[in-house]
Formats: sequence, C-alpha cells, structure tokens
Amino acid sequence: MLLGEPISLAVNGKLYDGVVAADSSFSVEVDALDLVSDLDNTLEAFLQGVLCTVSDEILVDLPDLLIDDVLQVFCAADFPTIADLQVGLGDIILFDALTDGLQLTAETPLVNGQIYFAGILDIPTSILARVQIEVTIVDVPTPTTNSTDQTFCNSDTPVVADIQTDQTNVVFYDSASGGDAIDPSSPIENGRSYYVAAVENGCESSERLMIDTTLDDDGSSPITLTGESVKVCQNRSYTYVTNSGKEDYSWTVVGGTITEGGTSADDFVTVSWTELTNTNINVSYVDDSTCSPNKMMFLEVEVTTCGMVLGEEFCLKVFNEFSPNNDGFNDVFTVQCIEDYSNTVEIYNRNGNLVYKTADYRNTWDGMANVKGVLNKGDHLPSGTYYYSIQIPELERNLIGWLQLAR
Repeated sequence: MLLGEPISLAVNGKLYDGVVAADSSFSVEVDALDLVSDLDNTLEAFLQGVLCTVSDEILVDLPDLLIDDVLQVFCAADFPTIADLQVGLGDIILFDALTDGLQLTAETPLVNGQIYFAGILDIPTSILARVQIEVTIVDVPTPTTNSTDQTFCNSDTPVVADIQTDQTNVVFYDSASGGDAIDPSSPIENGRSYYVAAVENGCESSERLMIDTTLDDDGSSPITLTGESVKVCQNRSYTYVTNSGKEDYSWTVVGGTITEGGTSADDFVTVSWTELTNTNINVSYVDDSTCSPNKMMFLEVEVTTCGMVLGEEFCLKVFNEFSPNNDGFNDVFTVQCIEDYSNTVEIYNRNGNLVYKTADYRNTWDGMANVKGVLNKGDHLPSGTYYYSIQIPELERNLIGWLQLAR
C-alpha cells in the first residue's frame, strides 16, 4: 500500500473512507451504532490502488456489558449514590427502567431494594439490553443505653470500653458525625461526650448515640450530723439531723432514748439523754450517687446535770406550729414568756442548715430567712419541718425541738 491511497470500510451497509499513512497503516472513524448493529461483527475493507484493487474482512470483537455483582450491598452510614455502583466498564449509564426511563446522575442517592439498569453510552436497548443491578442498603439501628449520663469512680481507672451500651459490637467516636474513632482502652475523660455507633454485618449505624461522662472522687458528698453535743442536759430532748434524701438510715444511740424519728426512712432523731457517761450517737446510710455509697458518722455527746428541768413552771412553752399567711391568726413562731429572759433563738432546716438567728427574741418571726446560705436573706421559707434551739443563759437552759411551718 502506498502513501495516500484511498481505503474504504463497509459497516452495516455503509462506507467509511480514509487514506493510507506513510507506514502503510490507516485509521478510519466508524459510527459505533453501525458497528454494534452489524450482524456478523465483521468489517469489509476495500483498498483501491494504482496497480490493483484489494479487499479483506476484519473481525471486530465487541465486549459484553460486564457487571461485577447483580446484587450489590451498601451501608446506609456511607450515604451511597449511583456513582458507587460497580459496573466494570467505562461509559456506563444508569437508568431507572429496563427500557427508556430516566438517566440517573452520579449524585442520585441509592434506595434500599431498588433495581437500577446499566447500559453502554449511546447503545440503544434494541441493540444491547440493559443489565439489572439490585441494591440492598444495610441501615443499622442507633445503639441504646440505660443512661446517656454515666458516672464513673476515679479509683476504678475507667476506660472508654466501660461506657455502657446495650450492644456489644460498637465503635466510639469523638464527634456526632465523621471525626476520629477512639481506642476503647483510652481512659475516660471527666465531662467529655462520647459518640457511639453500632456495627452489624460490616456496617455502622448512620446515627450515633451521645453519652456524657462524669468522674467522681471517692469520699465525695461527705456525711454530716448536726445537733447539740457539748454540755447537753440530762433528761432533756435534743434533735440531731443528717443528710436528707438517702436510703437505709440506721441510728444508734448509747446513753439515751429515742423519742422521735430514728427509723430507716428518717434523716433525723430526737434523743432524751438519760446517762452522764459513755453517751454518743451514730448514723449511717446508703448513697448510691457517690463512689463510696456507705456513709457513717459518729458523734460523742457530753451530758451534764442542769438542775431542775425547766418547763411550764417557768412559764416557758414552745408552740411548735404556726402558719405565716397573714390571716391574723398564728402568723408567728411563739414561745410563751420568752420576753422575760435574755435569749438567743436559732432555726435550722431538716438538713441542719441555719436559716434564722436572733438575740432577745420577742415572738416576731414570720418564717423569713435572715441569714445567707440555703436561701437568700429575706426569702420566705417553704412549708416543712424545722428545728429550733433556744438558749436562755440565766436559766442555764437550752430548749431544742421541732416546729412545723405551714403556709
């Protein structure tokens, strides 16, 4: 073949022309549609030269449409799209129907159970049928837990793997989406939020569970026991109060008799001290909110003789119920004949916190706090049980008991 000699290819009844190059090769562009429409996949070539005319046949091997998987599985957490389908060839187009239908863009999200149809670009279905691809999307449920606020004890040296979830196969992350996985053997950090994804069949849950963590030191939330313990009078009653809202209170009194409270549900006890020596009071309870749940407090009590037991023979009588509602009746805490003696009055709430204190009380207290602490000075105290301590130095008397404030 000589440079510049014409050459023709017959494809599906059509002629495509070209010329011979200097190295005796030739290149002719052929319409792909005519190529795949040719029944015998054979090109007829004609070379028209100066000296002779030559014809030949060229067999064309057309590739089949190859699909790696007829059923393809994806994870919902990966948010798969059309671009993620594996088809094994370039120039593949995905459609939503076996024939005709809409061409789907690469960004189109895949739908669980949906069937997609793949074909080669510019090849009609009458020439090359589309291949079906069925899609399964594994959507793993979000993990669950018995609490999204979890507290751990520092002394246990807790690690991330100790965070409670109802699922055993999980991954911990540092953010609600994306982010970095956290090594389960890493120490738990106080006040940090951890994000947990469940794992099933190689897929993670698309939503992560957030769990907040707190580290507690052993011995936090110490027990308290308030009440008179120095120079208390023999055969007189005194009230002792510990922390409220706990479980399984246990009161033990040596050298005295419990006259009120002191049960497993009571955070207070009233004791009449009968002995002068070996006198003490002990309380314990369970506090499951702390690292050391079993709390105990011991208090030595110094008991002395105070002479005659003062009572109504000295005109002293405590009215331990009042209702400060401004109705003109029983609006103040009243102690009969208190004006006849120099005195100091202190009022405590059930937790042993001082809420009111005054010298030379004159039956004027209407249930308003006058010290800072549990409430602000000037705040009205809520209804409930309170405890009074009334010191009368000239009589060497300390009156202690309970009172009920009802609004």
